[in-house]
Amino acid sequence: MTGDWKTTSVCVDPPMVTDVCEAATAMVSGTKITGTASFKADKTFTLMATIDAMGTLILPASCLKQGSTTLTCKQIQDVLAMDRNAKQLTCSDNAGGCKCLNPYHETVSNSGTYDASGSSVMLTSGMDKATADYCVQDGKLHMNIKTSMGGLPTGQLSFGK
Repeated sequence: MTGDWKTTSVCVDPPMVTDVCEAATAMVSGTKITGTASFKADKTFTLMATIDAMGTLILPASCLKQGSTTLTCKQIQDVLAMDRNAKQLTCSDNAGGCKCLNPYHETVSNSGTYDASGSSVMLTSGMDKATADYCVQDGKLHMNIKTSMGGLPTGQLSFGK
C-alpha cells in the first residue's frame, strides 16, 4: 500500500433510497476520476481527487403518494435539492412517476493517518474516518471503501503507479 499512486478508476455505490420509498431505484453512471494518493511509511496519507458522475433516481407513481396527496416531480425536486450534493438536480415526469438526474462533481482533498491490518485499512482525517478493504495486485492498489469521508464516496477505487 505504501507509495505514490494515481487514480485509474472508480465505481461509486448508488445511495440507499429504499428508506424514501421501497420501490425507488438509484444508479450512478458516467463516473470519472482524476487524482493522486500517497501512503507514506510513517502511516500518513494524502488523497486529492476530482470525481464526476451522473446520479439517477427513479420514483414510480406509488412513491409519489403521501396519504391522500400525490406529490409532483417539482415538489420532489425541491425537497431533494436541499442536500448539498443535489444543487443541480432536476426531476421530470416519467411514466406517472419521476426521474431525477443529479450531475455530481466533487473535489476531495484529505490528509491524515492510516492503519492497515491484513486486507483492511482505516483512514483518519481529523474527526472523519473511512474504512476500506484493499489489496495491491499487479502494480495496482484496489480499495473497496465501505464508509465515506469528507466527500470520498463509498465504492471501488483503483490506483496505478
